[in-house]
Amino acid sequence: MTYTDMMKCFANKAKHYTPHQCKLAIADIDATLHLQLQMKKGWEDSDYIIKLNCERDAMLDRLRVSR
Repeated sequence: MTYTDMMKCFANKAKHYTPHQCKLAIADIDATLHLQLQMKKGWEDSDYIIKLNCERDAMLDRLRVSR
């Protein structure tokens, strides 16, 4: 799945989120990214890290639109 495909999927998921839900999701994603990067140094480009960053981007886009 390409980044664009994932972005469409996560944007669809986020479109029903409130700004508060987006902020909570971003905080959760940030915590998970932090743990993953600590545990797996050098894996910054893994599929899971890319997926988390894509989901985070979709939540940030939703926050921008909801303001």
